Amino acid sequence: MTASQRQVCTVDDHHWQGDAGTKDHIIAMLRDWGPALEIPLYQQAVVHFLGGELTAVRQLPMERDGIPLGNQRFHLLDPTGFFRITAFSGPGAACESQLKRLLESSPLRAAHWINITRGKVTFTTVS
Repeated sequence: MTASQRQVCTVDDHHWQGDAGTKDHIIAMLRDWGPALEIPLYQQAVVHFLGGELTAVRQLPMERDGIPLGNQRFHLLDPTGFFRITAFSGPGAACESQLKRLLESSPLRAAHWINITRGKVTFTTVS
C-alpha cells in the first residue's frame, strides 16, 4: 500500500462511549501505519499510549452467580472499561455477544471494541 492508500480510512464511531483522545490516537496511528498489520502490534501501541503494561493491563477476578471463576487479563481503557481490538471483516454480532458475557462475569462496566479492517475502523462500546 502506498502512503496515500494507507491514509484512507473511514471511521464509524456512532456507538463509541470511550475516551475521545484514545480514539483520536488510534485513528492517527492507523492513518500513519495503515490498517493491515497484525492486531497485537496495534494492541501494544495502545497499551503504550495508555501508560504501559503496569498501568493498562490487569488481572481481574471473574465470578458467575457468586462463584469465583478465577482471574482474567484485561487491557484497560479506563478504570471501569477494557478495550479489545479485532479485525473481523464480516458481521461482529458474535464478538459483541461474547464481550457482553465477559462483562457479566467481570467487575468492569464497559467493553470498548475497536474493529480494524482494510479501509475502515469501527469503534463500539458494549455495556
